[in-house]
Amino acid sequence: MRVGGTPFSWPAKAMASLCILLLALSGSGLAQSKRALHWYFGKGAGIDFTTGSARIDVSSQMIASEGSSTMSDEAGNLLFYSNGEQVWNRNHTLMPNGTAILGDVSSTQSTLIVPLPGNSSIYYLFSGFGETIHPNSGLYYNIVDMTLDGGLGDITSDKNVLLMKNGTEQLAGTQHCNGSDYWIVSRQLNYDSLKLMAWRLTKKGLNAPVVSSIALLNRSLFGSLTFSQDGRLCALATFGVPFSPSEVFLYDFDNRTGQFQLKNRIKESPEESIYSVAFSPDNTRLYSSGFNLGHTIRSGSYFHFLSQFDITGSNPTATRVDLDSIDALQPLQNNFGQLRLGPDQQIYVSRSKFDVDPATNTLAYRLDSIDIIHVPNAKGLDCRYQRNALWLQNTYTILGLPGFISNYTLPKSPPPAERCVFFAGNFIAELPDLCNGSIFRFKYSSYEADSIRWDFGDPMSGPDNTSTDTIVSHHYAQQGNYTALLTVYNDDGMDTVLRQPVRVERKFCDVMMPNAFSPDGNGTNDVFRLLHGDNITRFRMEIFNRWGQQVFSATDHRAGWDGRCNGVLQPPGLYIWSVIYDTPQLKNQQQRGTLLLVR
Repeated sequence: MRVGGTPFSWPAKAMASLCILLLALSGSGLAQSKRALHWYFGKGAGIDFTTGSARIDVSSQMIASEGSSTMSDEAGNLLFYSNGEQVWNRNHTLMPNGTAILGDVSSTQSTLIVPLPGNSSIYYLFSGFGETIHPNSGLYYNIVDMTLDGGLGDITSDKNVLLMKNGTEQLAGTQHCNGSDYWIVSRQLNYDSLKLMAWRLTKKGLNAPVVSSIALLNRSLFGSLTFSQDGRLCALATFGVPFSPSEVFLYDFDNRTGQFQLKNRIKESPEESIYSVAFSPDNTRLYSSGFNLGHTIRSGSYFHFLSQFDITGSNPTATRVDLDSIDALQPLQNNFGQLRLGPDQQIYVSRSKFDVDPATNTLAYRLDSIDIIHVPNAKGLDCRYQRNALWLQNTYTILGLPGFISNYTLPKSPPPAERCVFFAGNFIAELPDLCNGSIFRFKYSSYEADSIRWDFGDPMSGPDNTSTDTIVSHHYAQQGNYTALLTVYNDDGMDTVLRQPVRVERKFCDVMMPNAFSPDGNGTNDVFRLLHGDNITRFRMEIFNRWGQQVFSATDHRAGWDGRCNGVLQPPGLYIWSVIYDTPQLKNQQQRGTLLLVR
């Protein structure tokens, strides 16, 4: 975070006869991604998760006062890392073309590394520069080709390519629901709205951004943007500045379309500014680190806070629990920094402390440990927050932790077909002839499909058994169990087959009766009569009041009761009906039920 162009030091259903189950042919969940197993941050600090637990790695040559990003290959081997201004390879040396990146080492989320789908050698390195008066303010991308420099990788001529002007320090990413593509999201500074820009990265490159905007005055460049690890929720924390108080905006994110929908807002205490946020693995809680820049008195002193919110209800602000605090009036800086969910499903908390370096007798960052929230799904203090939980072996944390594609920490990644390609869920049964089968209308609404093909599992219907239309009807003339198959074709080669059990039962000649009527003479629902019942050959209906007195009878299935008995209007209440009928296929069928007479 910079102010005035200089580095800033903190603080400053349907029918019962249908069985609708969606099953994907793809198998069980995929293993956890290994791309987030190496973390580098702060001053030479690092954590290695390749054994399943956190081990210290002191190999880093990077200094990152705030944001950074690290990338490993699919086997979990380190590839490269960056602080947004420079890029180091796996040997911890600068890439030949890995300097002069238009990012900002003093930016909350300075950089994000994303692999090009379908290509194991190409990576996009996004860098952000959030500054109102700086000519480089914006979001950029750089392409890293791992075949260069003898396989160590280097930035190509696609360097510092501008994506967006008027940048902020908020940058994050998550997977597209197809499990292949990615969404890269940043906020563009727009004083009269909160404007989120989402670029989709496919094997063909970056698409035009999807824009989501809320009409709201906000002047803050700073804060953080964080996805839940399943990519369905997003939290935007705006760091307080004059005329724009700090708060957290909770969004639902559609990872098919890239659209954000505001879900809730978390209000912070007066003059408190939120720096970083993190979701619990189960998406029930949100954690925040806040700074008291205005020195508001709380509990008799001035504090920075690490807090937890329950985001399952309508008022998460009221659920705040402060887990820890730091005196804001200490002579030297000591602040909570970024929060990041790790592959081990614990949340790591950076904390900066400015102190005297005994070797040089000068002020420097001197905190060589990192905090951990061990059980982030738990409520309140049961989350087991621990200060100085992991010693960094004489390397130092400052304010930042590395940014990753959020899904990379999922213990198991769901198969793409379960995440993205799906039936729309609205199977509609149309019954033009109740005694001659059923027409089912199938609909598929995902925009992801390049083409589709239906197979209704009814070969006796001949050429009508298949279709390539998005919305299509099929007539099942015979009762029985069928399986409709939908093949979804995508140009990325990730074709998916979905199956849908369909049960057709010979119940279509059953009579259907209403459960209430209102004989008030207004012309609407004035008569209780048979709703459906084609091809009735014999019929008798009787209606009784609660004392067992018959108040109506009829042998014409088209006749109905107007609420009178012997010309007298009957009182409102519950009545009992009984129907006996024949059809050409069914004899001596009987149904009973109750109806409510309403006036």
